[in-house]
Amino acid sequence: MAITGLTIVRDALLEHGVVQLGTSPAPEDADFVLDKLNRIIDNWNAERGAVYCETLNLFTLIPNHGPHTIGPTGDFVIAQRPVTIERGSLFIDATVQQPIDFMHDYVWWALQTVPALTSTFPTDAYYEPDWPNGQINFWPIGTGAQTVTLTLRTVLAAITLASTFSLPPGYQDAITLTLAEDIATAYRRAITPTLMQKANEARGRIFANNRIVPMLTTQDSGMPHARPSSMNYRTREIY
Repeated sequence: MAITGLTIVRDALLEHGVVQLGTSPAPEDADFVLDKLNRIIDNWNAERGAVYCETLNLFTLIPNHGPHTIGPTGDFVIAQRPVTIERGSLFIDATVQQPIDFMHDYVWWALQTVPALTSTFPTDAYYEPDWPNGQINFWPIGTGAQTVTLTLRTVLAAITLASTFSLPPGYQDAITLTLAEDIATAYRRAITPTLMQKANEARGRIFANNRIVPMLTTQDSGMPHARPSSMNYRTREIY
């Protein structure tokens, strides 16, 4: 369902009775609440639980170049530099991909004794989320212009009052009610138990859908699998 920024702003103010049904907020109220809305969006973009989708993005390596920057003015151009890069792979040829292990510990990169080592195919990478462009340190540094696939979070874009957009199921309620909580102090309104409960339930729905369930792995003797086993700690299923 298509909605506008003004719809969310108006509905948040309606929760507190600042505007009446069938009326529009005053320009100064609309601008203030819109700013609050975009701050919530910005915060949610930094939270893994608020990310509703990850997308595969194709880029071309620059031979003998490192680090590769990623962002609005980077070697890999995207609207906003990633918060994290979870996974990646390298095309060996037109049909075969080789996974790239993304290391999330700076110590791993700092301990590389030959960071400038080159090879036909990088096997590992460390991502430094600098600003406004992040830095991807592929290792070894690739000598060819291979295609790499990076799995990146889909982020919510900043909006204006006139913006028309759609959101995944549950997001409109979660954002509107969170916004209503956020503006309560400025309008000297109480966050009622009902509003708090509704907002918590709405956020819980979308965060639960987006949550990645960690898998536990063991190689201990006595386990019934010949290979390392993985377990979903919520359902207790072993794979």
